[in-house]
Amino acid sequence: MTKKIDKGRSMLNATDEVANPYGLILSEKEREIIHGGLNRLDIMTNSLLYGRKGWKQQAQATWSTALEFGSVFIAADVLHHFLDTPTVPTIMCGFAFLAVQKLNLLLTHEKIGDLFARQNREDEKEAQERAQYFKDMGAKDLRLED
Repeated sequence: MTKKIDKGRSMLNATDEVANPYGLILSEKEREIIHGGLNRLDIMTNSLLYGRKGWKQQAQATWSTALEFGSVFIAADVLHHFLDTPTVPTIMCGFAFLAVQKLNLLLTHEKIGDLFARQNREDEKEAQERAQYFKDMGAKDLRLED
């Protein structure tokens, strides 16, 4: 009854009871799901820890705020004409809603595309600085030979 367990392409050895006490054998689909979840978690954590607000995000926020402030006045005017509501309290409620929304915007992190673009720029800048350092020192960068 002691058949050899095929460990497939799993990273765990299915026969090693110390490293894998439950004899876990993962299918390719399960590995993709686990890897995708871990990768997504890593991206979100990295974005939250190292994310920055650039001029693009601030310009988008400014433009949307301007449009939203204009829409508050338009909505207050429409509500006043159709429902005969008081204008000033309606505008104040609209501004309060916008303030809460903009506070929420401050807590959001950058988009994944922006995160990858920023990371690539930082990596390129670091590589240029490193190359310039070794050029100035007259030495060879052993990290490039790997």
